[in-house]
Amino acid sequence: MEEIIQQLKKLGVHVLCNHDDILVEIPNHELLKWQEADRCIHELLKNRDRRVVLECSKTILDQLPTVQEKMTLIGERILFSKTLSQSHEKEVPSYEVWPPFDSKSISFLSEVMNVSNEKAKRFLENMKSELPTQVDNMYTVYMENDVPIGVVFPHIEPDTNQEGRMFWIGIHLEHQGKGYAKALHSIGLFRLQHDFHAKMYVGATKVENIPMQKVMITNGCVQQKHKIMTFEYNNEE
Repeated sequence: MEEIIQQLKKLGVHVLCNHDDILVEIPNHELLKWQEADRCIHELLKNRDRRVVLECSKTILDQLPTVQEKMTLIGERILFSKTLSQSHEKEVPSYEVWPPFDSKSISFLSEVMNVSNEKAKRFLENMKSELPTQVDNMYTVYMENDVPIGVVFPHIEPDTNQEGRMFWIGIHLEHQGKGYAKALHSIGLFRLQHDFHAKMYVGATKVENIPMQKVMITNGCVQQKHKIMTFEYNNEE
């Protein structure tokens, strides 16, 4: 499988693996060797140990006929970007960086995600498998009057030219609906620029998530024309 992944990377296809998933992302650009990409991704689909997820535009998927017939649409997201070198934020809300696998960190994340401690820990383990050199510096908690409000995980996307992303972002259930999302997102942007030295921020949110779209626009992000569609491989044969 590693050989196939390296072949895809040479073609410009982005592949990340964790304990549960194989994530395949194709940027919205002209890929000259579509037939080879179609063959390689199809080989990945034969892996039955992990879920295979493909993210690309519908136009790109149409160039992958073998893969297309095996994928099921599970979601659609709107893409935003921001050039961080043009950002001059001098003030940012209070935040702390927590050790990701500390018991306090796991417990807080489980409450924010509204899942068990075991599932929260699994989430962090998958994050570590995808971003092993960055994971210890990612767990960022928005603090207000010494109370944790929410968490964001900024990072540099592997195999990119300092492209900053947020692995996940969430407000604690007790603090939702109070306008904290803008501040939490701005903390992520601040850390991407100043701590991770990202040149560009790229973020995506579901088409139906209007509040998050407004947060990104308020924080200076620009909506892109194309949408990102998420497909899952249906391995029931």
